[in-house]
Amino acid sequence: MIDIAAKIHDKFSIEFKESYVVNPELKNNQFSVNTWIFMPNSLDINPDTYGKKQFYRDVKSNVRLITPSYLLREMASTHARPYLYLKKSIQDLQANVSKSNIAEYEYQVKMFCAMAKSALRNEYKSMLKLQNATQLTQRAQSFKTNIQRILDNYRGLRPLLEQEHLSTHNLHHFFDFGDEFLGNLASTNLIRTLKIIQDLPEIEATKADFVALIRRNEAYKREKGFPVVDGNDRDKNRFYVFRHSILKKYIESDLFIKLRKQKDGYAVEQTLYALAAGIAMIFATVVSFGVQRIYGALSIPLFVALILSYMLKDRIKELMRFYFAHRLGSKLYDNKAKVLFKENQIGWMKESVDFISDKKTPQEVLELRNRSALLQAENRIHDEKIILYRKYVDIDAKKLKKFITTYPVSGINDIFRIHMNRFVQKMDNPRQMIDMIDSEGNIRPVPSLKIYYINLVMQIRYGSQMRYKRYRVALSRNGIVGIEEF
Repeated sequence: MIDIAAKIHDKFSIEFKESYVVNPELKNNQFSVNTWIFMPNSLDINPDTYGKKQFYRDVKSNVRLITPSYLLREMASTHARPYLYLKKSIQDLQANVSKSNIAEYEYQVKMFCAMAKSALRNEYKSMLKLQNATQLTQRAQSFKTNIQRILDNYRGLRPLLEQEHLSTHNLHHFFDFGDEFLGNLASTNLIRTLKIIQDLPEIEATKADFVALIRRNEAYKREKGFPVVDGNDRDKNRFYVFRHSILKKYIESDLFIKLRKQKDGYAVEQTLYALAAGIAMIFATVVSFGVQRIYGALSIPLFVALILSYMLKDRIKELMRFYFAHRLGSKLYDNKAKVLFKENQIGWMKESVDFISDKKTPQEVLELRNRSALLQAENRIHDEKIILYRKYVDIDAKKLKKFITTYPVSGINDIFRIHMNRFVQKMDNPRQMIDMIDSEGNIRPVPSLKIYYINLVMQIRYGSQMRYKRYRVALSRNGIVGIEEF
């Protein structure tokens, strides 16, 4: 199964979270995502101005394991596997401060915090879908209670690390990293939940409980020396944002996957190019032998024939290279990468990008693009440019299970971002004035935003299943205005 979610990451980039969920019964799970990017001709994005290197420079991909999934109420329980594993790792340290036990303890701190983050995110998203005020209030109260339990359970393990023989190893640093991260998560999630319930009637007590927990958590963070958000100090806030970003990368580091890239099909490509050179040489040799047989070894016709055959040989070689490259284009990819988890290969990924024409675009994709009659007419004069970005993923479910044994992992996430800075360089001024006649008959200029639309159609394949998604990104020269999913 492939699941894709899109969002605006920042002012100039769109983020796609592509989740590749494997079937544990299959050794090779094969996925493909083909993305057609339709851009207005006026942006001047074409093969001459925007090559493969520029595209790959504007694309950023972070691949990691899908975080093991637990419900928030499970993460808040002292009987949950993540809590029990974390507690046991500390108890093992008490018995023996070995390198393997320290590594396991650090791993369990990271995984507990990463799974808590995932559970909080999923619970918050499910709350946003609720329309009934009573249900939303009840879920919010439960959300707050579970956050408090997670904090209490985690922080309740600190005394286990305060034994004298453990304090000499500075092992509390790992615990503090997790503590600070969970404290930041708690405040952020409590505040944004408070924002969605604050206008509901008759929940003053619930709001007071939220505020009280937020203040207790902030007081605890100050006591431990962790940075907190300060309404009057930008430098402190800047340090808070910087530190939380580092903590996030640290906590999720044990889920990261390495990609070892190389050019795809290099040996095949060079073999076919050599074949092209051989075919051209055969032509030149046949011509020279034929003329020599008719006119003799030393003759003017042979001299002319050798020059012409040499000229044609080079052209034939280039034509054959172009032919093979064109034929291979749909078969080979630009890059191939081994997917490595802790230096163990669990699969591979391929990617390729090309400009293509309408004629080479599947009809169902063009239908999903859904050009209006005006755009169809304009496209006959200034055709839309189409970039096809192909991605192919193969994951070995047995190796995934073999090398990742502590928690069940369902697959990998590819956090894929497209940076659109180059797309806006040749856009018109974002703010334009339009004259109109107001209700009193006076001419009044009104401001309008000049926007451009970039359409993306995704073809998603897994096994025999195939489906499509379409997104539309609204851009101005000031950046991304919005993204819609159709």
